[in-house]
Amino acid sequence: MEWLFISLGGAVGATLRYGVYTLTIPIAGSYLATVIVNVSGSFIAGLLYPTFAQHMPLRAFFAVGVLGAFTTFSTFSVDVIRLIEAKKIMHLLLYWGSNVILAVLFCGLGYYLSRR
Repeated sequence: MEWLFISLGGAVGATLRYGVYTLTIPIAGSYLATVIVNVSGSFIAGLLYPTFAQHMPLRAFFAVGVLGAFTTFSTFSVDVIRLIEAKKIMHLLLYWGSNVILAVLFCGLGYYLSRR
């Protein structure tokens, strides 16, 4: 049954991610889209973490399925390599910092809010 929850959640997450990319790329490019999905996905993960920890079906659907397909570490990694190759060091630092620092901060914020 977990496989079904993960698969359905993955379909939802991938669709949401595609929607963010479709709306964001014409305006600001793929880098911003990746930051948006990683930071918002981290916030949602932090917000729902207490629930995920207690209920396996919800964890399978949301944490593994939806958020696993919605957020994207692999795209982030490829983007970092592309920026290094292009020698865009300031862009690299901003992009890296936005993804890593903001994602962790927003995850913590979501977790904090869920505990209140």
